[in-house]
Amino acid sequence: DKDIKVVAVCGGAGSDQLYIANEVGADVLITSEIKHHEWLYAKQIGIALIDAGHFFTEVIAVKPLMDKIQSHFGSKIECVLLNENPPYKAV
Repeated sequence: DKDIKVVAVCGGAGSDQLYIANEVGADVLITSEIKHHEWLYAKQIGIALIDAGHFFTEVIAVKPLMDKIQSHFGSKIECVLLNENPPYKAV
């Protein structure tokens, strides 16, 4: 019920970053594995939470990270990208 101006994002299990998000004035935190007491605290301080799932908040960084490593080391190393699927199905 309010405008979102500042968005905090933490890949993986970043619900403990809620306190930092609050300090920097975030209106919403996008992360995963949010615990019950963190949902309650977020409601109390007025920060919206989006639990986007551990897999989905990390998988988007894998290819760019691999490309960066490969460009830095060149042919000295071989990078292999595993095209994984999430370990669960949302219903």
